[in-house]
Amino acid sequence: MNKYQKQLEEHALWAKTQDWYNRAKEPYAIFKSPPLSEEIDQLKAKFGDLPASYLKTLAEFGLSEFTYDCYTAKMLSPQEIITSYDIIQDDMDFNDGLREDMLEEDGVDFYKFIPVMAGKGVDGAWALLDLSEENNGQILHWDTDQPGDIESTFENLEAFISELFERSRTDEPLPLTNNVESSVFYNSATETAKTLNQKSVIEATQNQDYQKALEYTQLALEHDSTNVETLYNQAYYLYQLNQLDLAEKTYRQVLEIAPYYQMALFNLSHLLLGKNKLEEAKLYSEQLLQINPMHYKALVIKGAILFQQKKYKEAIEEAYKILTEINPEDIAGWQGMGLCYSWLGDNENAIICNKKAVEIQPKNYMILADLGSNLNNAQKYEEALLHLNRSITINDKYYYSYYCKACVFSLTNQLEEAISMIKKVLELEPNQFEHLKNEPDFENIRNSDAFKQCFAK
Repeated sequence: MNKYQKQLEEHALWAKTQDWYNRAKEPYAIFKSPPLSEEIDQLKAKFGDLPASYLKTLAEFGLSEFTYDCYTAKMLSPQEIITSYDIIQDDMDFNDGLREDMLEEDGVDFYKFIPVMAGKGVDGAWALLDLSEENNGQILHWDTDQPGDIESTFENLEAFISELFERSRTDEPLPLTNNVESSVFYNSATETAKTLNQKSVIEATQNQDYQKALEYTQLALEHDSTNVETLYNQAYYLYQLNQLDLAEKTYRQVLEIAPYYQMALFNLSHLLLGKNKLEEAKLYSEQLLQINPMHYKALVIKGAILFQQKKYKEAIEEAYKILTEINPEDIAGWQGMGLCYSWLGDNENAIICNKKAVEIQPKNYMILADLGSNLNNAQKYEEALLHLNRSITINDKYYYSYYCKACVFSLTNQLEEAISMIKKVLELEPNQFEHLKNEPDFENIRNSDAFKQCFAK
């Protein structure tokens, strides 16, 4: 039994002596196991590395919760953190200019805070984890009712929980978000909906059973038809099940209720991009960027949309270059700029971007092939073959590497080698037939019998 389990047991015994004990509908103290490593990986995928002090406390305290008077303190699961992050960001953006004022006056960059503890609702106070390296897991106690005021800060999550326990027995407890309904006016329908929604999250995150997760959300919505979190989860599950029209419709429902829900804005723009509804996708990505100008994934989406619209210069300036400034060690910006420069015929800058991307991910066969293609366009044939061969060594099923090698061999008058590569492309991707047949780089070999035989029907 660790110290938190012992504290929870002691709290449970103390709670039974309080006059609010019989009114409390929530568990007054319960120890819950920590989340699975796969769930924590989801957090890291979204927010990057997490402070060691947070991970240590999470491993010991788990997803436990305890009730004191009208409040409940609970550790948020990774899925709850991801969902709640957008809620607190929306609360911050509700007041124009507040985010900028807090950054200027208090040095608080709200985008770098994620919620890790709360009560049972969304209105009230949250425990926010500071992800900035210099603060090493500091906790900010932040109240949505007074968003411009910093309630107090704590060295780390362990110190915050210690204060929660200590003040729970005083006349001035440390509040967290209000219960959905107070412990006196308990709403069973809402609680049933929440339970069903939580079951959907378990099915999705632990079992990857999106059909079962979807069924739970449908049941939850029968009890609470406008719950934003449940609708958002349902849209996500529909997307995973490739029911794209229904997913799109559900994301739109979410945004009707919560117009500033950032993950819904992003997911809908991503979905619309996949359906080639470029103008609508751009609209939602720009709405998201108005809320958060540095939203990384929204910039990726915007760049992809502009690229598909053949607005290559705009894609570079309005998206990809910004991505490289936000995170120069991620390939998204470099890869996007490389493609745009290539289509603009700027081989020199395309090669620079490709090489930077290869430095970051030296085993990315697609970027190696792009680099080989641009080196070929710059007539640097020997270097082009070097990178194309590296691409094939990593993945010998990627047709584009062979396509580019065929171009190099044709331009250097190596007929036999070029024909061999063309046959390999047709073997891997028969739908490249017309592209190969009309490829300008094959002008040197187009009239050969061997070339004509490749395309004889």
